[in-house]
Amino acid sequence: MDKKELLIFPIPLFVFLCIILVLLFGTSLSSAIILSLLIALGSEVLYILFRFSAWIFYNEIVIDIDQGILKVVKKIFNRERSVNVISQRFDKRKIKFEEQNRGGQKKYILKYIDHRSVVLLVVNCEELKIEIEKLLKQY
Repeated sequence: MDKKELLIFPIPLFVFLCIILVLLFGTSLSSAIILSLLIALGSEVLYILFRFSAWIFYNEIVIDIDQGILKVVKKIFNRERSVNVISQRFDKRKIKFEEQNRGGQKKYILKYIDHRSVVLLVVNCEELKIEIEKLLKQY
């Protein structure tokens, strides 16, 4: 987690709340600063907890070339919580990227298409998409 990332949300929130409290609600500047500071710090703590939980709970896509198995492993603290086998007969030709434009942003959705379509990963940048495609071509 970058230090700048920790300051991006609470500082503008603090300034915005101070302005709103003073101008719209007519509170004194000192009480507006204290209240805004408490709300900004509370939102910062919640953001840190959210980021920490994203570090604890995560999914791994496992492609076992030898056995031909594609599975998604859900982990907590580096321990397997559950394993979802997507396919017993992995075929790299069934993995496809689907381009999606929403809100002016381009995203790439990695799907495994067998008898059903399974979303494996959402990629936000084209460089990462190209890197994943290179890795898949190696096998």
